[in-house]
Amino acid sequence: MKIITIATQKGGAGKTTLATNLATASAKAGHLTLIIDADSQKTALDWFNKRDNQENPLVIAAENQEKLQNLLNLAEQKGIERIFIDTQGAAAELVNFAMLKADFSLLPCSAGGFDVGAQRTTAAALLQLKKQGAFVITKATTRGQELAETRAILHGLGLPISEHKTTFLKAYKDAAVFNSSVIELEPNGKAAAEITKLFEWLEIKLKKNPLLDQLQQG
Repeated sequence: MKIITIATQKGGAGKTTLATNLATASAKAGHLTLIIDADSQKTALDWFNKRDNQENPLVIAAENQEKLQNLLNLAEQKGIERIFIDTQGAAAELVNFAMLKADFSLLPCSAGGFDVGAQRTTAAALLQLKKQGAFVITKATTRGQELAETRAILHGLGLPISEHKTTFLKAYKDAAVFNSSVIELEPNGKAAAEITKLFEWLEIKLKKNPLLDQLQQG
C-alpha cells in the first residue's frame, strides 16, 4: 500500500483536482485506489457521491486524525494499493499528520507565483517531518516565462519540483462538472496526457528507496 498526500496551505491550488484525477489514473492502471477526503469542504466526497462508477476509486471522509488512522489501517487490511489524501487549504494538525503518514506528498502550486507564500509553510512542515515530497505546478498557461518564474521561486524552498505539470485546460473544469476525470471524459485529450505522465512519474517516486537517495546524495 502506498499513501500519497496532497497538501498546501493555499486554497484553490488544485488539490482536489489532482486527487480525483490521479486516483482515476491509478484505478485505470489496475490499482485498487482510495481517496481519503480530509478537507472540511468535502469536495472529493461530493464528486464521488454523484458518480455512476463508485467501484474504483473509492472516496471516504476523515474529519480527524483518529478517523484517518483507522481508515489507513482498514485500507491495508482490505488490500487497498494506493491512497490519495486530499487535505484542507490551511496549516493544520490533520494536514501535518497526513503528510507524516504519506510515502510521498505532492504540493500543488498555481503558476504565476501567487501561491508561493503559502507554499513556504507547507514545505517547511514537510521538511521538518523529514518526509519525501515535491512541488507540482498547476494551472500553467502557455506563457513560458510565467512557468519559469514559478519554478525559480519554488527552487529555493528546499523541495524538488516535478518536471510534469498541469495546464489551464477546460477539460479539468468540465470533468469536475460531470463528476468525472479528464481520463474518463477525454481519454485522448491533452489533460489526460498530463495526468498520465504525472501519475507515471509519481509511481517511479513511490518505488524509490529514500535511504538510498540520501546515501547517494551524501
